[in-house]
Amino acid sequence: MSGPTDLHASVPGIMLAAQSGSFPMTPDAVAGRIDQAILQMEGDIWRQQNEKVAPGQRKPLQMPPQVSDEVFIRRAYLDLHARLPDAATVRAFLVSTHPQKRHVLVDRLLTDPMSGARRFLRLADMLRVKDAVLGYPMRSYVEWLRAAAASDMAYDKMVRALLTSSGEIGKVPAAGFLMTDGGHMEVTMQEIMRVFLDENIQCATCHDHPFTDTTQMQYYQLAACLTGVELTKGVPGAVRPARLWPVGGSVLTPDSPVIPGEQLMTQPAKTRVPIFLPNDYLYRDGKPGDAVKPGLPVWTPKGMGVPRPFLPAAGRNGEVAVELADWVIGSTRFAEVAVLRTWQELFGLPAQAADVWIKEDFATGKTAVEVYQSRSCEGAGPRTQSGGYMGYGNRFGTFVGDSANEPHKRFTQVLAAELVRMKYDLREFERALCHTQAYQRQAQVVALGEPGYAFSPAFRRLPAETIWNNLVLVQTDGAAVGKALLSHELPQVPDSEHPSRALGRADRAWGDDSLRTITHRLVQTLMTGDTVKQASAKDGPLVQRLKNTQPGDLAVEEAFLAVLGRPPTHVEKMKTLDYCLENLGTGWSDTVWSLLNTSEFVFQY
Repeated sequence: MSGPTDLHASVPGIMLAAQSGSFPMTPDAVAGRIDQAILQMEGDIWRQQNEKVAPGQRKPLQMPPQVSDEVFIRRAYLDLHARLPDAATVRAFLVSTHPQKRHVLVDRLLTDPMSGARRFLRLADMLRVKDAVLGYPMRSYVEWLRAAAASDMAYDKMVRALLTSSGEIGKVPAAGFLMTDGGHMEVTMQEIMRVFLDENIQCATCHDHPFTDTTQMQYYQLAACLTGVELTKGVPGAVRPARLWPVGGSVLTPDSPVIPGEQLMTQPAKTRVPIFLPNDYLYRDGKPGDAVKPGLPVWTPKGMGVPRPFLPAAGRNGEVAVELADWVIGSTRFAEVAVLRTWQELFGLPAQAADVWIKEDFATGKTAVEVYQSRSCEGAGPRTQSGGYMGYGNRFGTFVGDSANEPHKRFTQVLAAELVRMKYDLREFERALCHTQAYQRQAQVVALGEPGYAFSPAFRRLPAETIWNNLVLVQTDGAAVGKALLSHELPQVPDSEHPSRALGRADRAWGDDSLRTITHRLVQTLMTGDTVKQASAKDGPLVQRLKNTQPGDLAVEEAFLAVLGRPPTHVEKMKTLDYCLENLGTGWSDTVWSLLNTSEFVFQY
C-alpha cells in the first residue's frame, strides 16, 4: 500500500475503551485491536517521515505477505515451546483443513507444560536466578518460580510476592528474590528499577549523569526503601545472626559464604537501620556518611538530564517493601514494560536492526555487585545484542517514559491497557499476540541503521536455550527424556564449559544477560562441538533411522523435519538424495551435520 489512509480508529480511543471494559476480551477481539494499533502507529510514523517529502519521492509502506503453514508452525513452536515441532505434528498440521488451525495450534501450545518451562527460562534470566547465593542453595526459590510460570500466576501477583516475601526460602520460597545479591540491596534495587520499570539507574551508583534521570542521592534514597527488610545468615534459632543488610558501610567488604549449618533468611526490620552516603560523595545535597531516608520518584514529564522529583517514603516498620511494591506495580510503566518484554520475545522490537553482529566471543565484564563495589561505570549493565554493554541506556527507550516518540508511546499504552484488562495474565496476552494478523506475516530482515516495522516479526537469532533444546532433540532423535537435559532442566547457571554457554546462555550476573549474537565460539560449537558430533554420528539414532528409511526421498524429508522443522523444497530433496546415494558411508551423517550448520538452524523467521 502507498500510505495509510483508512485508519478509522484512534489509539487513544482504543486504549480508553479497553480500560473501561467496553470491548470484548476474546483473544481474537484483542488481537484485532492490536492489529489496528499497529496500523495506527506505523501510519503515524509514515506520515511524520513523509510530511516534508514530495509525494512522488515518498517510500511506500509495504505490508508483508502472510507466511505459509510450514513457516507458521515452526515459528509458533520455537516462540512458545523453545523447540522445533516433531515430524508427525508438522505433517498433520500441513494437511489439516480446519479454518482456524493456526489459532487452535497456538492455544494448544500455550497450555502445554513446555510453554510454562519456556516462560520460566525468560523469568529466570530476567531475575538473575542462580542455583546458590553465597553458597546457600536456592532450590526452593527456583521451584517456586518454575511453578509460578507453569500455573500462569498473574504477573503483578508474582512481582508483589517477590518484593514483599520474607523468611527462610524453605518455608517462604519467594523470599529468595531479595537474597539474590547476598545483601547488596543497592544492586537489588537498581535491578528492580531496570527489569520492572525500564529505568536504568546504574550510573547513579557513583555520580550524577547529565543524560540520566537519577542523581546519586536519589540512588541511595531508592536503596533505602529496602531497609524495611533485614538479610541475615546464621544457624537456625541463633539469637544474633550476622546481618548482611543493612549494615552501614560494610557492603563494600568481600562477601563471606554461608558455611554448613547456617542459613540465609530475610525478615521485617523491627527498627530501620539507615544506609549512608559513600565516603566519596561530592554533591551539595549531602555529606559523606550522611544517613539517607527512603524516597520514591514521581513519574512526571521532564527534559533530558533533569532529575525526577522524589517524595519521601513512609517506611513502615514490620513490612518488607510493601510500599515499594505498591509503587512499582501501580506505575503505568509496570504494565508497559511487561507488554514490551512479551512483544520483544515474539516480534523483536520495531525500530531495531536485526541482531546479527559477529563477535570474537560473548563479552565478559563485571557483575552488578562488582560494578557497585568498584564505583566505576566501566563494563556496566547487561550485555546488548551486539555484545557490548547497555551502560546507562534503557531497553525500551522510545516506547516508555519520557520518549518524544508519540506513536510508539501510544502503541505501548494500547498493549498495556489490554494486559491490565487481562489482570496481568501473560499467557493470555501471548495468545492474543499470536492471534494477530501481524504475527502471521513474513518476517522482516532489518538492515543496521534502518527502522523496523511492527507489521510482522523481525528476523532474529534464536535464544541460546532454544538452540540447545533443538540440538538435544536432534542428538536423541526426539527422545530426550532420560537421555539429555533440556534447557529448563539444566542448572540455572551451567558450567562455563557447557555448550549452552557457548550458545549465549548467561551467567546471570545481570538481568536479561543471555545473548543472541553470532560469535566465533558459537560457530565453532556447531561445527566441531561434541553435541553436534554425537547428533550427526554415523551410529547416532537419527542417522541410523535415516539410513533405514525407505524410499530415500522420505528419508530426506525426515532429516529436514528433524533438524529444521520443515519439509525440504524439491531442489533440496533432489540434491540431498543424490549426495547420499553417492556417499553411502557418510551421506546421512554429513546431511545432519550440514543442516545443523545452516543459518536457518539458529534463526527465527
